[in-house]
Amino acid sequence: MMKSKNVFNNLVFYGIGAMLFICAVGCTGMSKYQQREDERMAERERQAMAEYNPTKYLIESSLLEEDELTDGRVIFKKPRNSKISKILNDDELPKGDFSYHIEGRSAPWEIIVCSFVDNPEFTGAEFAEIAGDWKPDWASGLNETIVSVDDESTSERRIFKRKAQLSGKNINTLIWNFIAVQDQTTEKLCIITAFSTRGTNIPLDTILNSLKFYNTVEK
Repeated sequence: MMKSKNVFNNLVFYGIGAMLFICAVGCTGMSKYQQREDERMAERERQAMAEYNPTKYLIESSLLEEDELTDGRVIFKKPRNSKISKILNDDELPKGDFSYHIEGRSAPWEIIVCSFVDNPEFTGAEFAEIAGDWKPDWASGLNETIVSVDDESTSERRIFKRKAQLSGKNINTLIWNFIAVQDQTTEKLCIITAFSTRGTNIPLDTILNSLKFYNTVEK
């Protein structure tokens, strides 16, 4: 999960590193460099997929209903009036492992939905630790006030919710919602982390109430 938490930083550093490298090799070497890079990435992807168990990952598209999305592990309803994009989780699997970044088209909010497989059952204390790990780097200098921490677990799912306010000098107060849902049958875990301005309606319930976990889907 730490790897996914650092998705944004990894993308930024990777992009900057690639730009610097391109400047260093110069235009005359670009064609050969790009060819070697394509071959290297293709080989890495082949090796990664050979070691990966796709039956634990894939959800058939035929299971999707109208306006539903899947990252291959869970299914949820797309919030209305939102913009959807994908975030690469693992550069070893550039075409197959991603999270969803969802943002409001007419309101200042954003949600990230990320899921995992083969996770042991976790406790409320472990949830608090996970939330701390997922706090974004840009918020490290802000004051954090916890508004609520709730355990809404059932016999079928472990559900933990945490809401906090982030504030600092010369910035508007932000609301940070952090939610973890673990399905007891499949042992899949879904993390939902969301940021919004105070007083903004954010469609967390749309995602939570439509969240579906499926058992292994054979190819």
